[in-house]
Amino acid sequence: MDEQKKELKEKMSRMSDDELLNMVEVDFADYRQDALDVAKAELLSRGITLDDDVEETAEELASDEGPDLSEYSYEAIQRARQLLAHRDRELARAANAMQKQAGADSDSEEPEEEIVERDLSHAQGKEVTCVSCDAVCRYGILQAETTLTITFPDNDEHSYVDAYACPNCGRIQLLMDLEG
Repeated sequence: MDEQKKELKEKMSRMSDDELLNMVEVDFADYRQDALDVAKAELLSRGITLDDDVEETAEELASDEGPDLSEYSYEAIQRARQLLAHRDRELARAANAMQKQAGADSDSEEPEEEIVERDLSHAQGKEVTCVSCDAVCRYGILQAETTLTITFPDNDEHSYVDAYACPNCGRIQLLMDLEG
């Protein structure tokens, strides 16, 4: 056995069970395969077995192809996407609340954001269908600091951008507001 592998085995033997499990199940993409093999062997020597599903998932995620979702229904995948989107919104709200709290605690006051009211009558009754699944899309407004606009540098023209979201497949279509 070469010196590097021996050192690797000694290092792994000093690691806790949790550290080894984290290495093999969570952070596996950060390690070489030989290190993962030594970590798995160390876990086995401690009587800790890995679920076959966890090993397969780790290998799938490490590959460029990603996990095979063919066994899941379209509805299950959409539901998972909705749950993830909901979680992301909750995290964003929590982060926003923390930022506001941190801002309230500081002595410096930031200027109030200017809220621009848009005339949305152009979107009423307008039916935009999804280019992927032909479902009728819902109108929405994208915002970051202010309402999303597009600027044309050749003549410095500004125009609002309308967003239409497909409730079936989740595709977002952006259309320039030709009336505003």
